Amino acid sequence: MKRLIFSLLYCDGNFMLSRNFRLQKVGSIDWVFKNYDIENITNYIDELMLINLSREKNSNKLFLNNLKKLSKKTFIPITVGGKIESEKDVENLLDSGADKVLINTLFFKNPKMCQSISKRYGKQFLMGSIDYARPKKKVKVFDSSTGKFSSLGIGKWIDHLLKFGAGEVLLQSIDHDGTGNGIDLQILKSINKKKYPLILMGGVGNHDHIVNALKNKNIDAISTANIFNFIGNEFLNIRHVLEKKIGLPKKTNMKIQNFKYFFK
Repeated sequence: MKRLIFSLLYCDGNFMLSRNFRLQKVGSIDWVFKNYDIENITNYIDELMLINLSREKNSNKLFLNNLKKLSKKTFIPITVGGKIESEKDVENLLDSGADKVLINTLFFKNPKMCQSISKRYGKQFLMGSIDYARPKKKVKVFDSSTGKFSSLGIGKWIDHLLKFGAGEVLLQSIDHDGTGNGIDLQILKSINKKKYPLILMGGVGNHDHIVNALKNKNIDAISTANIFNFIGNEFLNIRHVLEKKIGLPKKTNMKIQNFKYFFK
């Protein structure tokens, strides 16, 4: 089923904008609550993604507290990524409100740990993430743990993620990140789409970028982290466009209220 995902980028106590993986501070959790009606976002998106990019060693407690605050205000799945190095880290995220995890670096450093997490919680629980760019016009997978590009091609790296437990794959374009110039649909030529959900991220600047991507049979979801493009009624607007143009399921207030009642 096609999905629309909204991603929040978090770093050392604040939510961020990113352009080509260079971060700019936007504001705290209070800023998010002030500028977004988080509870009603449930009406318009299918999944919330929270990515922890923190650099400070002792920032995890604050991150988990912020995750708890977000989870209390939303009733859609929350996928959380960043700083996951062990099953204990996963347990802490689940206890704080996560429903799924997004893993990138651990697939480089300890793929058997990824496999263990997948076996314990199920493949549908683990989203494997790939950051990539085109230095010298050739697609390369970026390893953030070393700051270098992997020697494996992107197709081989997807196979690696699937082998070690990923149930779906997120491809994030460093070149397109935060530009608003459009999603990198050309990346589909570099991979063999098999039976796994594929999410693309990076470059969303308007409704048409999302619509055109989701019309592609090989793309299962689009994630956008460009928060200023989706302030006000923009989530409502894009949902209506997607319902009309690609048949995304309608999400009514009545359904959401029933869902909330179920969890009380």
